[in-house]
Amino acid sequence: MPTVPNTALIRSVPERGIMFPIETVEMRSSLLTKAESVVQVSNDAQNGLAVAVQASLKRFLTLIEAGRKLAKQPAIDEGRAIDAKVAGFVALVNQESDRIDKLLGDYAQAQEAQRKSALAANNNTLTELERQREAELAKAKSLIEREMIHQLFDQRALAAQEPLAPPARTEGQSLRPDWEIIEIQDYKLYQVRPDLARRIEWDKVAIKRELDRGKQLPGVKAREIIRSVVRAEKVKEPIEV
Repeated sequence: MPTVPNTALIRSVPERGIMFPIETVEMRSSLLTKAESVVQVSNDAQNGLAVAVQASLKRFLTLIEAGRKLAKQPAIDEGRAIDAKVAGFVALVNQESDRIDKLLGDYAQAQEAQRKSALAANNNTLTELERQREAELAKAKSLIEREMIHQLFDQRALAAQEPLAPPARTEGQSLRPDWEIIEIQDYKLYQVRPDLARRIEWDKVAIKRELDRGKQLPGVKAREIIRSVVRAEKVKEPIEV
């Protein structure tokens, strides 16, 4: 098999991708002809021939692979340059999107905290009503009087249970529970849960799943938050502010 530089096997052609020089095409044809001559291996001579042909095929494939990488490298470099330019162009847009996501999430978090406080207040009111009910029942001298006390406090309890509205959402916006991972102490967590590491990075998706299950993870500091997710295709019109 003749020795041909890698760059000669495959050539980059502007606007056409690549081309295979005639020498490369002829080399392939010659190798395929030799390969077709190997139809069986049943003796030492056939074995030697098959090994020689196979070696030629492998060398050709190795050279073609090296040529492919050389031919493709300019496109890779161009793609990386495009990625870097686009990333720089949208950097401020991404920053603003992240900032607004945080504002939306903080507002939803505040609404949820307010809802929980109102629920706690309702529960405290109901607890106090039950205490008063028992105190009045202790004074009742007949079953009729006890029934009247129950009816009175049932009405008071019903009045005290104000319906709690869920956090407000705009069409196209969804609210879902999430975790904001504040800190991961790599060594501590890896000692007990190496399965949560993805390569040299921690698998935060898996960590959040474990937190959702109520697991205590050494080395992880996190707090429950509400994350806002906006899907642009669901928003009919921009909101004027």
